[in-house]
Amino acid sequence: MIDKNLIDLINKDIDKTISPSEKEKLSQYLKENPDANVLYNELLQTEHMLDKLEDIIPSPNLKERILNSIDYNLYSTKKINSKILDYLLSIFSGSRTKYAVSFALGMIAGLIILTVIFYNSTFHDELESYNTSGTIGLHKSSLVQTIDIFSEDISGRVDVSKVNNFYGFDIKLNSQDKYRLIIEFDSANLSFDNLSLNDLNSVSLEKGLGYVQISGSQDLNYSLSFSAKDLTSEKFTLKILKENRELFKKEFFVSKN
Repeated sequence: MIDKNLIDLINKDIDKTISPSEKEKLSQYLKENPDANVLYNELLQTEHMLDKLEDIIPSPNLKERILNSIDYNLYSTKKINSKILDYLLSIFSGSRTKYAVSFALGMIAGLIILTVIFYNSTFHDELESYNTSGTIGLHKSSLVQTIDIFSEDISGRVDVSKVNNFYGFDIKLNSQDKYRLIIEFDSANLSFDNLSLNDLNSVSLEKGLGYVQISGSQDLNYSLSFSAKDLTSEKFTLKILKENRELFKKEFFVSKN
């Protein structure tokens, strides 16, 4: 069970109101508690999705459309109270619109959160988290590729697994110098889903069209997950760079079977 005080610290960190001492306490707690780290990553993803929501602005001709939609023949025996009509129209203009938009956004956010929760519950039926380093294991999956890395100032291994349309990269690297690990893929069919690591402050993540890049400078164990729209053979390119010098590169395919 995750301590409520630590949940408050997670919320402060996401809202960027956390103090340095609280940040240090939170980082230590996430290192020791894998469940809290999973929650932290899910909340970060939800925050990222909510930031992408666009503001809903009422149409400038909304008042005219409402008036035109009224069948006055239905009210021939009654006279519509103009004050009531003005009140109804005022709901869609001025400050009340903000409350209506806020309510609508709240409903949308709730649906997004439910979708994320459902997706993660389905995903974790296929992907089973293991050990305290935050790496992801693919339940009932097949190990399709093992890449041994021996190069100047860096060594390690990358295990690539697959189950259905999910791909997992379990990465173990040893380096005292700063490096960049880049995985390139076909963005038309593949999308990057998640980075799993206890201390996210120890690396920097950059995502772009058809690639994901992780920069670090210490011994790290972490996992990346991807999902595909269609079950096809997929090509990946793994690169490791030190400054702008390429230390390692390997291209490989993962079959659809």
